[in-house]
Amino acid sequence: FRYHIDLFENIDCILPVPLSIRRLLFRKYNQSALIGRVFSKHIKTAMLTDVLKRKRFTSTQGNLSFEKRHENVKDAFVVLKPEKIVGKTVLLVDDVMASGATILSCARVLKKSGAAEVRILTIARSL
Repeated sequence: FRYHIDLFENIDCILPVPLSIRRLLFRKYNQSALIGRVFSKHIKTAMLTDVLKRKRFTSTQGNLSFEKRHENVKDAFVVLKPEKIVGKTVLLVDDVMASGATILSCARVLKKSGAAEVRILTIARSL
């Protein structure tokens, strides 16, 4: 593994960006969770899959404009167990970032729920 070590210093937990139930049933896996699990084992930090939830289905972002992508994911996420992140440094994992709308929406709800810091790890960037 090669990575920027500061990103992983003093991380309290790892949270994957959640999929909607509908998309999870279709795909059979959450690629962000698979990525998060690898890093969780490597840096010996808990990955929590019961904290951040997608509360509504959102359409695929690929064909949407920058503005529509942000509208699409607005209020799409909720923190179910804020006590697990209050005052904590969280590493939020997503597979691909395009406009940043999804990851930003997740980060906002985590901060509003009491996370001290939200760091972001994505494996790929698309334009």
